[in-house]
Amino acid sequence: MMNRLFVCFVSLIVILAAPARAEVSWFKISDGSVDIAFVERSDGLPGVRAAFAVTGSRQKVWDALQDFSRFSEFFPRVTRVKVHEERDDGDVIELWIDAFITEINYVQDRRNEVVGERITWTRVSGDLERVEGGWTILNAPVNGKAIVIYETFVDIGFIPPSWLRGVVEDEARSMGRRLQRIFAAEAR
Repeated sequence: MMNRLFVCFVSLIVILAAPARAEVSWFKISDGSVDIAFVERSDGLPGVRAAFAVTGSRQKVWDALQDFSRFSEFFPRVTRVKVHEERDDGDVIELWIDAFITEINYVQDRRNEVVGERITWTRVSGDLERVEGGWTILNAPVNGKAIVIYETFVDIGFIPPSWLRGVVEDEARSMGRRLQRIFAAEAR
């Protein structure tokens, strides 16, 4: 009896201590769709999650997301990237982003939480109040495919206008489709 209680207790600790992983339905994205969800962190910070499948291995996606010279290819609104610090566990980079009306600039600390699977970032200085997010790369249930989950949480310092939600959704969907095309072309 004591043994079973101990096992249950340890299992509960492991479950509670494990990093949260976004749940994604393969059936929602297996046809090439980009699944968009508006999400909110436990502290109330609003965000968006984009999940999609790409052609290629997790390692190929990981390597591409670590190649800052390709950022503007993946994210056309990123006009410039400057690497301030390279570390084994991540990097500190500065981004300049065309935000339609103005340019946004901020420095982010990127952490390789699980090499080959999970990158997170946090704003350390610059425009906006808070910017946090991450990439999760998972094996798809089909050979030659990977599941990519992009999450970003932003506090812009004021209540955003209602139309901004549509813009964010369009940008996230476009980013997912762009990455799908890029990885499909590279697989040929």
